[in-house]
Amino acid sequence: MSQKKERVIVYVDGFNLYFGLLEAGFVNCKNIATQMLIDAYHDSYDMAMLISE
Repeated sequence: MSQKKERVIVYVDGFNLYFGLLEAGFVNCKNIATQMLIDAYHDSYDMAMLISE
């Protein structure tokens, strides 16, 4: 029997993420792939996702 995964909700505010990265000096990260970032943790958790861009 498989182990029950912890349920998490992921909300990514694309506007604040984009401008926060720029303000922090991460100019090379302007086109960050938010879906790929979330997918990196998908196997560990039961996820509900909302990405606002």
